[in-house]
Amino acid sequence: MNMKIIKKIGVGIIIVLFILVIIGYFLPRKYEMDRSIIINTPVEDVFYLVNNLKNWENWYPWQKGDPTLKVGYEAVIEGKGAFSKWTSLEYGEGSVLITECIPNEFIQTDISFQESKAIGSWNFIQKEKKQTKVVWKFTGDAEYNLIGRYFGLFIDSSLGPYFELGLQRLKKIAEGKETK
Repeated sequence: MNMKIIKKIGVGIIIVLFILVIIGYFLPRKYEMDRSIIINTPVEDVFYLVNNLKNWENWYPWQKGDPTLKVGYEAVIEGKGAFSKWTSLEYGEGSVLITECIPNEFIQTDISFQESKAIGSWNFIQKEKKQTKVVWKFTGDAEYNLIGRYFGLFIDSSLGPYFELGLQRLKKIAEGKETK
């Protein structure tokens, strides 16, 4: 190959990378998505399935997706201060910590995975005597992470189906249509 062609290809690659970096700085640094579902069970039953981290083994969408996933728990597994961490060949390493808990109303978690951090939250709204609306939300701030800013553009389409799957599993378990 001619050296002029190699030089032009190299310059072209550098220009494309430079443009991607510049565009990245103009992308929104904050991202969020949410999903919701109505579950025909009293709010306290649904709340318990989310508030206890060991229960996540039954409904959390990533729990069954990778046979190499190993989850470890600290002494506190329920409510504020509950903590677990995982390792996985497919998903890498990460952890979840319940940072806020209002019984039968709200749960907030700090989620760390790879080099990223995000916030997960659940709102539990009693609709009728035996009906609960669950809103599961995920938010993050990519700040100086350009790859995270690009990820934010696709968060809804990439994570949304997993959230829907998790909420469907949660519904089946809470309504007694699936055994734990």
